[in-house]
Amino acid sequence: ETVPPEKTLPLTITLPQKEDAYILTVRQNGQNVTEPITVVPGAPNVTLELTGRGVQRFDLYINDEFYDSIEVDFSR
Repeated sequence: ETVPPEKTLPLTITLPQKEDAYILTVRQNGQNVTEPITVVPGAPNVTLELTGRGVQRFDLYINDEFYDSIEVDFSR
């Protein structure tokens, strides 16, 4: 069985609207996989690049509180 190559994909994440700027962090297995991103008030989304292989799950945190999980299919 061959291991699929790692791929980096741009991913646009829809964000909640908040009155104040906040910090978005993307984690996998509890480890940050992106630098913390400062989201300005009213920003509808953010695009970031994630790297992986196969289907992987990432957790989104806003100001260090769990917000949502996403699955990314890197095999496409």
